[in-house]
Amino acid sequence: AQGIGFAIPIKEVREALGEMFNPETASRWFGARVGVDFPLVVQSVESGSPAGESGLKTGDTILRINGRPAGDFMEFNRLLREESKLDFVLTVERGSEQRDFNVAVQPFTKLFRNRLGLDLQALTPDLVDQLGLERLGGVESGLFVLQVEKGSPAEAASLQKYCIVNGIGGRRVRNDLDVFSVLSRVKSGERTDLSFLVPRTRGDLILGYQEELATVKLR
Repeated sequence: AQGIGFAIPIKEVREALGEMFNPETASRWFGARVGVDFPLVVQSVESGSPAGESGLKTGDTILRINGRPAGDFMEFNRLLREESKLDFVLTVERGSEQRDFNVAVQPFTKLFRNRLGLDLQALTPDLVDQLGLERLGGVESGLFVLQVEKGSPAEAASLQKYCIVNGIGGRRVRNDLDVFSVLSRVKSGERTDLSFLVPRTRGDLILGYQEELATVKLR
């Protein structure tokens, strides 16, 4: 109303785009970051990630994805986020050579199952009402355990269906991106703390929750 304008440095806008518009914010693990400028240059690659396992390296210039021009930053990430198929062929320029790399982007659900042996679901308002979680943070109470695999790290930690996972490695987790951020940094065979809410029941009635803490060895 006063005719006041605000200027945001383009560098900050680009950095924000790099954090917000990537496959991980769509619950898909790619494991590499590309610059927002054209051409698309790989800025970093996470060890053990789908991108890292494929052989992609920092400094590679991405030319094509599945045989098509990679486009700009937004188009490239849109394909990784929205394509129904999770297998991609990236054609990159490394030095004076062009090489193809097969990258299998991994859904967070598969990562959780592989590392912990359980299926997690984000809480919804309906689930919060059914489970009586209003006073424990509502939809941000944690993640609902749908299923626990027999013989898994989750079973060894005494997790079971209807528990609520609310912390990993000493960090509060409220959604699948929080869980991914922790698990993707813990190597296979390493241990981490897991905190969860266990329902106290009488018949089908949930009377309350007790918080438990366990140490798990990730697969």
